[in-house]
Amino acid sequence: MLITTIVIAKTIEQQLIANISTNESCETAYIKFATYYNKNHTNKAKEVFCHRFNYIQKYGGKLYSNSDLIISLKDNTIPRQKKSQQVSNCAEDFCIASDPLRKLKQVYRSVSLVEAKLISSPKDQGECGSCWAFGTTAIYENSILRQRPQNEFWSKSLDLSEQFLMSNIFSQYAQYCEGGNFIYATNYVNLFFKSVEKEQNVKYDPETHQNNWDQQIPIQQSIDETHYMKPFQLLPSIEDPTQLTPVIGLYFGETKFNYDKIWQVKRQQYFITFFGIHE
Repeated sequence: MLITTIVIAKTIEQQLIANISTNESCETAYIKFATYYNKNHTNKAKEVFCHRFNYIQKYGGKLYSNSDLIISLKDNTIPRQKKSQQVSNCAEDFCIASDPLRKLKQVYRSVSLVEAKLISSPKDQGECGSCWAFGTTAIYENSILRQRPQNEFWSKSLDLSEQFLMSNIFSQYAQYCEGGNFIYATNYVNLFFKSVEKEQNVKYDPETHQNNWDQQIPIQQSIDETHYMKPFQLLPSIEDPTQLTPVIGLYFGETKFNYDKIWQVKRQQYFITFFGIHE
C-alpha cells in the first residue's frame, strides 16, 4: 500500500509542495510535481494527482486547518470521498489525521536504504555465473540481522564476501563462475569453513582469483578467530528415516508459494532460519 501525504494550505492562495500554487491549473501543477519528484509521466498518475489537487483547490485550509490529508492508495485507484467521521478502509476513502511527525526542513527526492546503512550496497556480478554466491550471502546476512542479541561485529557493517565463498568452495555443485547451489554450498561451508568473511577483506574480483581457484588454492581468513561465525544452526539428525521433517527451513512471511525447491524461489525476500545435515 502506498501512503501519500499532501499538506493542506492554510489559505487557498498558499503555496504547496514543489512550488505549486493552488490557483494554477492541474496540468501545470502536475508537471511541476512530476519534475520535482522525478516521476514518470502517465495519464493514470495525472488523473489521480488532478483528483486530489482539485479537492485541495476546492476546500483548501478552510475545512482541515493545519491538519494533513492522508490519502492511502491501493493499486493507484482514485479514492472516493466519505463524509462520516470513521472509515473502514483507508485504501478506498479519504482519511484525515493530524501529522504526528515534526515538519521536515526539506522534502527528500528519494530515500536510500544503502545510505541509511540498512542494506549493503548493490553489486554487479558481471559476466561470472556467481548468482549462487550472491544468493547464499544474502540469506546469511538476513540470518545475522535476525540474530538476537545482535552480533555487533557482524551486524555493524554487514556485507559478506561472495568472493570468499566462491574461492574457498571446491565442489562439483559450486563451480565458481559456472554456477552453483545454495544447499550444497552451505553443506561445504559447514564441513570445511571456519567462518564467513567480510567483503572489505575479500573484494569481489572473480577474474583475478580464477587461477587460484583452478589450482584449488583457497583465500585465507582475514578476520580474527574470536569473530569466527557460521550464520546457521546445526540440528540433530532425524532418527526416524521415514519422518518427512525438512532439513532446511525458510521463512516466507505469510506468503504462500507453489515452489518446493529452494533454488526455484525467485524475486522474494527470504532468510534461513536453521540448517542441518544428516550424518
